[in-house]
Amino acid sequence: MAKITPEDFLAALGFNIEEVGSLEIRLIGGPSGPEIYWKFNWPAIKAANENGANVYFGVAHRDGRGGKTNNITYATAVWADIDAKDLDPNDVDNGKELALDHLWKTVPQALTPSIVVDSGHGYHVYWLLKSPWAFSSDERRDEFKGLLERLAALLKGDRQVTDIARTLRLPGTMNTKDEERRLCEVIHWKPEARYNFSDLQAFAGSAAVDLSKQQVVKLQGHDFSRDLDIAIQSLQRLNPKRADDYETWIAVGMALHSISDDPDEASILLSLWDNWSRQSQKYKPGHCAEKWQSFSLDRGHLLTVDSLMKWANEDSGEKIIIPGGRHPKPSAILKALKDMGYTFRQNDMNDCVYVNSVPMSDGLRSRILVRLNENKYRNNTLAEHVWTAEAYENRFHPIHEYLSGLKWDGVSRIEKFSEYILDEDNLFVPLIRAWLIGAVNKIIGRKGQQHPMLVLDGAQGIGKSRFVWWLGSPLPQFFIASPINPDDKDFLIRQCSMFVWEVEELGSTFRRSDREALKAFISREIVNIRKPYGRFDIQKPVTASYIGTINNEGGFLTDPTGNRRFRIATITAIDWKYSSEIDVNQVWAEAVHLLNNNWTWELPKDVETLVSGKNQDYLAEDPIETIVWQLYEVTNNPFDRVRMVDILSDIKSLNVNIDLSTATGNRVGAILTRAGLRRRRTSMDGRGGVPVWEGIKPKTHVQTVNVDVKQLMESK
Repeated sequence: MAKITPEDFLAALGFNIEEVGSLEIRLIGGPSGPEIYWKFNWPAIKAANENGANVYFGVAHRDGRGGKTNNITYATAVWADIDAKDLDPNDVDNGKELALDHLWKTVPQALTPSIVVDSGHGYHVYWLLKSPWAFSSDERRDEFKGLLERLAALLKGDRQVTDIARTLRLPGTMNTKDEERRLCEVIHWKPEARYNFSDLQAFAGSAAVDLSKQQVVKLQGHDFSRDLDIAIQSLQRLNPKRADDYETWIAVGMALHSISDDPDEASILLSLWDNWSRQSQKYKPGHCAEKWQSFSLDRGHLLTVDSLMKWANEDSGEKIIIPGGRHPKPSAILKALKDMGYTFRQNDMNDCVYVNSVPMSDGLRSRILVRLNENKYRNNTLAEHVWTAEAYENRFHPIHEYLSGLKWDGVSRIEKFSEYILDEDNLFVPLIRAWLIGAVNKIIGRKGQQHPMLVLDGAQGIGKSRFVWWLGSPLPQFFIASPINPDDKDFLIRQCSMFVWEVEELGSTFRRSDREALKAFISREIVNIRKPYGRFDIQKPVTASYIGTINNEGGFLTDPTGNRRFRIATITAIDWKYSSEIDVNQVWAEAVHLLNNNWTWELPKDVETLVSGKNQDYLAEDPIETIVWQLYEVTNNPFDRVRMVDILSDIKSLNVNIDLSTATGNRVGAILTRAGLRRRRTSMDGRGGVPVWEGIKPKTHVQTVNVDVKQLMESK
């Protein structure tokens, strides 16, 4: 809350500080002695306060001729002065805490004070009036004073400050009564909250306070405050016609009577009933009081404040929020949230809390907390724990819900793809079917189980990316088009929070230095990670299924042993009519049906053989392999033999910067194996047990080896 200046405060009470006469400022104490200002002069007031003077102002407006009762013209606010020492004579701070706690427990939410001022040794509470209260007669002065007395009694306030000519300490000045010089400041500021005088009377009770009673009015504390707040809200929502019907009029009175048998509290409840009854043309003064006396406590308990709330909910169609207190139970907070119309669920994919099907945001969080605070639920931390726990108990998986809710109509759309999407080897239909089944299996079958990445190769602009987006369009919030960065933590989070992932720039992803990380990334089934600001590590199944797109980039695969993770379809044409003539939801429904009928993402052996051969066409050219076959030739003659060390030495002799390491030897060995050669131990040059490769020999005339050395080094 921004700092409230004396000018702000006085303006809220209707004072024009430029005028003379309406505002009385009294200075008491200090070197100059008592002084009275009839015009606001802040520099002089501040200087006097710093020199030890206590500064007071007349709460009600004056006529400019004096500050006595007969000089008071009107009031724009009703007030109460609560002194901390009356609640704890030995500890001012504890007394202030008790006073503030009692204030919020006693005053109903519907009558929240407009302004609360910390006076240093207590609190000044103000309720601003919608219309000024003119002191035009003794009766009106007495009526106003009676309300001040009743409020003082209810709030355990000072009954000696209930005269209408009262002055109170001016906010923004120091309390100089003791050495601490505590600042008098506004701690609650809601000047837009203004009330009818009659509403405050109904709360405080219309009966006069017996000032001969020295004891403080005994309240039932939180329970009475809560029930009183519910009663006020209920009466405001009840259909006025209920006051015309005798039976319902009596029922309302009995329900109010059941709330308390304390005389002071009962007088408040009777006033509420009497004021509500005035809506009816059948109202008779004193009739409510007469009937009230006839109600027995046992009979009254047949109808309770809950009955009032039930009738009000029926009449208004809006649920009444039961007010909280200083220490509300979690169950009470949850009920209040539900009565406000909030539901909470947790998205199991990203752990995000959803409020009424909308993801929680900073603005929505603030709105909920403000509404709770307005209803006296002020423990924001506990409130957040309550709705988080409620959301956790109502976890949901949006993709699982979508797939489980689909019903296939029995017409195959997957087979129909062959009419719209053409490819070189007629592999697209079996590959997309297997990919769809794998994607569904990852969600509703064996959660997280990886299946090969589908790769669509074709000319740029042919419609590959549009097709992938179309597949993910039923759940657009779980579709992503992005390259893969295996080392980025955010990409790990996306693995368990996305469904369809178009892997863009697939060719650039396949650098040899990234090979192992990428293989691990697309093979991962479980993600272990701690989210930003998270307290604990999370473990979630991978939900993303990958489709890579490339633009006629033959030779993007670099690892012959790991290419089974990719299935490539070479697309030659796409008829975009598929997007309007095929129901994408039925495509997914068919995939669910196939999975439930024991289809898997694995391919038939004949198709798998075709796919493996296809992958060979996309192997990137290995510079070392180029050198090997320019130096050697395959003869398949078992008597043609060569040692690995000889091959490496021949490569080295070409002035190529290459390590004669085991890793390089393994790389050359893989090249020879792919050529159908095999290694065995045999005698050579009179030596036994030497590992050699059979069926290969050096070329007789070796041509100039043309190798890009930079490319060779990058491929290591």
